[in-house]
Amino acid sequence: MYDTPAFWCTLLILLPATIIDIKRREVPHWVWVSLLLLGFGIALSGTGPQGFGAAALGMLIGFGLGALLFASGGFGGGDAKLLAGLGAIFGPLGVLVLVIYVAIAGGVAAMVAHMRGWKEFPYVPAITAGTLIFLIGNGRLPHEWFQN
Repeated sequence: MYDTPAFWCTLLILLPATIIDIKRREVPHWVWVSLLLLGFGIALSGTGPQGFGAAALGMLIGFGLGALLFASGGFGGGDAKLLAGLGAIFGPLGVLVLVIYVAIAGGVAAMVAHMRGWKEFPYVPAITAGTLIFLIGNGRLPHEWFQN
């Protein structure tokens, strides 16, 4: 399900976003808009695991979680919109699993930032790392990776 070219295109969008976030500490609008278009394009073409409604619900859940993290000071606005785009691609259940991987990657990034004495750090690299792990794990939780 998560090994189709459309899903791997997600990484091709996230990689330059990661570099931009590291250099400029911003998420350009083209990044999350591209992810939304990809997610809804997959849904409308019938080549993905979900339809339009699931893409829309995934987008809303991703944005809602991102908005909560933004309100708590853990995310920037661009990071929240990025989760909305990823939610459109991976759907409601997928974005919930994805957020677990993003949180783990973000925790590692926070430890590195703390050891280096940084008060803030760009979060798109953690979102990208979490997405990569999510894709490698085929959208499943770690305990399910080796089950048939």
